[in-house]
Amino acid sequence: MRRFKESIFGDLAVWMIIAGLSMGTVFPILMLAMGVPAVHALRWTTFLATVAAGAAAGYAGHRLAARLIRPELHGVVTRMREVCEDVREASFTKDWSMCTPETCSLTIASDDEIGQMAETFNELVKQLTHAHKLEEASTQQTETLSSKLELGELASVAVDLLLRQTEAGSGCLVAMIEGELRTLANFGFSDTDSILGNDRVLRTMETGQMQTVRVPKSISIDAVVGDFKPRQVIVQPITYEMKALGAVVLASDTMFGKDSMWILDLFTKGMGLALNNAITHTTLQKIAALDPLTGVYNRRLGMQRLRDEFLRAERDGTKLGVAMFDIDHFKKVNDTYGHLAGDRVLVAVTKAARGVLRESDVIIRYGGEEFLVVLPGAAASDAKAVGERIRSEVEACAVEDGDRSIRVTVSVGLANYHPERIRLEEDLVRKADDALYTAKEGGRNRVVYSAEESWTQPGAPPGDLRPATCAVP
Repeated sequence: MRRFKESIFGDLAVWMIIAGLSMGTVFPILMLAMGVPAVHALRWTTFLATVAAGAAAGYAGHRLAARLIRPELHGVVTRMREVCEDVREASFTKDWSMCTPETCSLTIASDDEIGQMAETFNELVKQLTHAHKLEEASTQQTETLSSKLELGELASVAVDLLLRQTEAGSGCLVAMIEGELRTLANFGFSDTDSILGNDRVLRTMETGQMQTVRVPKSISIDAVVGDFKPRQVIVQPITYEMKALGAVVLASDTMFGKDSMWILDLFTKGMGLALNNAITHTTLQKIAALDPLTGVYNRRLGMQRLRDEFLRAERDGTKLGVAMFDIDHFKKVNDTYGHLAGDRVLVAVTKAARGVLRESDVIIRYGGEEFLVVLPGAAASDAKAVGERIRSEVEACAVEDGDRSIRVTVSVGLANYHPERIRLEEDLVRKADDALYTAKEGGRNRVVYSAEESWTQPGAPPGDLRPATCAVP
């Protein structure tokens, strides 16, 4: 339809007046058809009256329509402007609490185009806030995952974030570390061993494809709000450069919605890079912490571990022992058999010593042929027992070098943490070193404990040596 003005109400007025004039012009002819005499129907005054009446009716119709429709449209437009301002403010402040689909919606007062317009606007606001929710979830994931390098911390915050952003009631993150599938974080699953051995989890790691898992009855799920029976469990792979590094397992008592699946897919893409960085970081840390020849802690990182254990013993009042041992006459081994053979002896001695230690104990290559062992929770009697086991194991060890068999012994110095006599971890090492010196001076191949009371355990005579137990390839 032709437009006369920029305002639709202006166009409405023009068209209604035109319609009124047209009706007024045609009305006298209709009067003839109705039997009115031509002398009356076709008089110029009749034409003038009917045209004027038509124009007046058109104008009146315009005014009535404007009075009924304009306030409704004005209300809708005013509310739209208010909502736009709220959206603009929320976008700037990142606070969308004042603009939700409930607070920013229009009232639908009619079942016509105006009502449909309000309904469409409300749907637009709903989609806008929904898009913001997904954008916020994406931003949270990016900020969270990019800020963590430690494996355990990264996994914990990642699973916690997923539980908050999806319908999941429980979650678990597993990863392949040094060829072994391990649980890095768990919220709600009481039996992670069953998860690690689950066929669907293993298939996810092999194929890199998402799996839906039927939870075995042997697995119970402890959600924050109590136990629940999951309706759906998803195993989503975490990949980096087409390789599965791990998987996240989520359980929910409802079906996961489209938003949750979108968030989960977005999460695994970002988590792939973050997990790869964390694994690389852990590997580099381990490489930096280990002595390349013997595979035990080097002095720098080892002394940091000693400090950590010392501070824990100082804070919690727990026991702490150290053992320092040195290979007897090691220079003679190098001079007689060569440095390559000497390296093999160092590896063999380290292997023998590690074989008698607990998993929590820390062995450090302190320097050259000297080693330091940190014994968390070890009392004096425990330290003495460990020291003697190290001495006897090394004494029984033989390193084959061609057709020759190389045997060595070690001298061991022991010390324990006493709050009233030892203030620093260096003091503890010094006492063990003094005890080692005493063992050397006392004839070597013996264990000496540094304390108020002296204690010495000499080694067995050469004839009592046992068969070799520390062969080095």
